[in-house]
Amino acid sequence: MSGPKVSIYRLNREIQLALQREMERELQERVRKLREAQEIEKARQLAIKKEQERARLHKLDQEQQKVILSDSFSSLFEPADSAPDEKQTDLENYREALSQYEMLCQLTGNQKPAMIPFGTGALEQLQKEIQKEKNCLLQQKEERYIQDTVEQTMEDMGYSVLGNRQVFKRSGQQVKHELYQYGEDTGIDVTYGENGQIAIELGKLDHCDRLPSAEECQYLENQMVSFCGDFKTLEARLQDKGIFIGKRVLLAPPSADFAQIINQTEYKGTEQNQAAEKRQQQKKNYDTMS
Repeated sequence: MSGPKVSIYRLNREIQLALQREMERELQERVRKLREAQEIEKARQLAIKKEQERARLHKLDQEQQKVILSDSFSSLFEPADSAPDEKQTDLENYREALSQYEMLCQLTGNQKPAMIPFGTGALEQLQKEIQKEKNCLLQQKEERYIQDTVEQTMEDMGYSVLGNRQVFKRSGQQVKHELYQYGEDTGIDVTYGENGQIAIELGKLDHCDRLPSAEECQYLENQMVSFCGDFKTLEARLQDKGIFIGKRVLLAPPSADFAQIINQTEYKGTEQNQAAEKRQQQKKNYDTMS
């Protein structure tokens, strides 16, 4: 069972609700700051209009000022309790919803937001799109929580991180790889893919792309058998932390057919880690000689 493994992990209800509450608090704070910024900008624009109107009135004679002051200019200083018309209220609500929608699209990375011009039913459409983005944001938050927990659990089990890399597909989907040291010359590649899929594969470490030899294939099959127990431990620990298997996509048995070479130069951080380990080993050797 320690060939390639692809699973979709999910969170228990308690953690889901906690993440949802956290997301709502964060969004409320962002909306509050957004409204404050909008009010400041609105006040600034009004101040500019007032100043421009004062400058214009200054050029008019006294009689012309009386006419204008009793009409257009006085509207700039309407009492706070004057009720705006229904259309103006709808426009304000639309602008506020549009600002929230744009903010959510930035948070989720949505580069193709829906274009909804102001008009009949526009506010309702915006509210639906806002809810879609909230659902997307919550899913991203859950996936990040699972990724962070998997990474922490791997480290708790003694696996050291060699490096990581990111691959961008044509669809725009980002796939993240984490490479962990397993044996002396083998590593575990953990891939976080689309829709929460997590793939775990074992391979022999090298500094180039190539096919494994027959001897290496047999060696890697034995390494897969050895990793079997660790994989069971990993999933048991994840379950203790509220992460369970939502769907098992692939659970292949140990086989030389799955033997592969992992080109660790494709992962950021591997060279730095190796250099640090080399320096540490040299220091140990020097201390021993001393």
